[in-house]
Order: sequence, then C-alpha cells, then structure tokens
Amino acid sequence: MTRYQCYARLDRVLTEYYAATFSTAHVLDRLSRGETGILPRPASFSPRDIRTCSQNLEITYLLRLFGAFEGILRDYWAAQRKKVTRVMAETLVACAGAKTGASQTTIDEVQEVREQRNLIVHHDHALLSISIEECNSRLSTFVSYMPKDW
Repeated sequence: MTRYQCYARLDRVLTEYYAATFSTAHVLDRLSRGETGILPRPASFSPRDIRTCSQNLEITYLLRLFGAFEGILRDYWAAQRKKVTRVMAETLVACAGAKTGASQTTIDEVQEVREQRNLIVHHDHALLSISIEECNSRLSTFVSYMPKDW
C-alpha cells in the first residue's frame, strides 16, 4: 500500500459523506414542498426515516472513516510484522505512531477520534464532539508520517 492510496481511501469516504448529505438534503427539500411522489411505492420508509438518516450521516460516516483508517493501520502493521496479528485499535495507533515517528500530539488526536468512535459503537452515543472534517484532518495528518509505501 502507498501513502497516496491511504489518502485516497480516506478521501473516498469523506466524498461519499458529502454526496449523501447533499442527496438527503435534496430529497428532504422536495418532500417539504409536498413532492411525496418521489418516494418509492410501496415505501418501506417514511420522510421521517429520511430526516433521521440525514441527522445520523455524520455519525455513520465517522464510523466508516475510522474503519478505513484502521484498515490502513492493520495493513501497515501486518507488513511490518510480516504476519497478521490481532491488536486492539488503541495499541495499533500507539505502536504505529511510534514506529512512524508521528508526534505525540498527532497520536493523541487520533486516539480522541478512536474514543469518539468507541462512544458511538459501544455506548450508542449520538453527539459528536469532533466534526468529520476534523477527524479526517487528524487521520490524514497521522498518515503523513507513514512511509511512502510498504
């Protein structure tokens, strides 16, 4: 894998988030103007479900973004170790950060993103304290410390 591929993987998730945000906003706007005919028949979801979907997009895509990042780290870890091992994400971030020479601030900021992800996944926490753009920035900064390829 190359650093460029890592950035591209993260960027694809963020771009998809923007597309989903635009799409749901467009549909909600049309529904607010009474264009209910845009819904499929029979619809297995309602305009209310679309609003909920729209409200949860940043949470959903934060999970996807961190998942893509974790996949990058696991690929790097396996290449360094010459084998696949099971390592908790917290340890993976710390060890990969130390190995690549990432600053402690960068490692800490990625750990905060991981903790945000854990609150969502393990505690059904629906409020983000870090925006998806900030998460992407922190993860991309970490990637900038990684080798050009491995």
